[in-house]
Amino acid sequence: MDNAVEYSTLNEKVVKFKPEEFMFIDLLDELKENTHKAAESKKVELNYGKISSSLVVESDKQKLVSLLSLFIKFAIQITKENSIYLSAYTTDEDNFAVTIKDTKSEITQYLLKGINDVFSDEETVSRRNFGFSRFSIRLANRLIELLSVNVETIKREERPVEFAFIIPMKFVVGSKDNMQIEAIKMIAEAMKPQPKPVEIITEPVAPPVTKKEKELDLTQLSCLYFEDQVDSQILFKTQMKDLKSIEFAPSFETALPLLKTKRFDFIIMDINLQGEYNGLDALRIIQKMPGYKDIPVIASTAYLQPGAKDNFKAAGFTDFISKPLLRDRIIESLKNIFS
Repeated sequence: MDNAVEYSTLNEKVVKFKPEEFMFIDLLDELKENTHKAAESKKVELNYGKISSSLVVESDKQKLVSLLSLFIKFAIQITKENSIYLSAYTTDEDNFAVTIKDTKSEITQYLLKGINDVFSDEETVSRRNFGFSRFSIRLANRLIELLSVNVETIKREERPVEFAFIIPMKFVVGSKDNMQIEAIKMIAEAMKPQPKPVEIITEPVAPPVTKKEKELDLTQLSCLYFEDQVDSQILFKTQMKDLKSIEFAPSFETALPLLKTKRFDFIIMDINLQGEYNGLDALRIIQKMPGYKDIPVIASTAYLQPGAKDNFKAAGFTDFISKPLLRDRIIESLKNIFS
């Protein structure tokens, strides 16, 4: 939705909400897609810092995605660095934080000043010409108001390290003055009217004999993950900690000693690698190495093109998973491969 139209809608007398419960990591794909053009235009990469894989929240999902997409876009437009780091984690039993910084260790003073201006002084931001409209700023501030979000700077030893949105874990309507708010809860399937059961008498029939699907035992699988981003390595290791073993390599050159001395049950290959070889080059060499002809190699990249999965499989990869690598998708892929 256009920012001006969405802002106008949120200023109407009746604002409708659709609260639902979801895992925060389920938003990451949509956030990346919504901010991809801005990141590509500014040549700024969106990375992940501390992302809690078990963070479950209740909110209006669409409105929260709109707010966080604007938050990321503002940071991308303002920063003079080439990366943005998004984090999400609980701060206490009632709230969680979604934070931004533009270096691995902390937020730069330039980004901190600019992002503070966005949420406090619209005129200053407009004069500084960061590349986003007043309606974007007004929309972000309106969503902050409606979703009961607090804006603050997180410090460590009095030094600013992140700019944060502090958001309630459970849905809370913020602005209630001079407006009627209609909150629409998701209707559980069990609450829907059920048809009256019909008694049917049949002769007993022996249950069909089915082949039991082999269960996936992660504790028996070892993985080599080609990935040069430390944050992506941490996210993967956190989500897949029950694997038998995990090794990381930022390039094919650094992976070669591991491939020669160890055996891996599957490999995940980032297409964009450090060093002389890209992921496709590495795949072709690995498949010719003794013992690796039939080892599954899963391709991964954040830069999606139409038909990416089919193209990667046609190139020789066993499967393809888009970034960020989330546990559910990895498990689904491994089940398909090993069953």
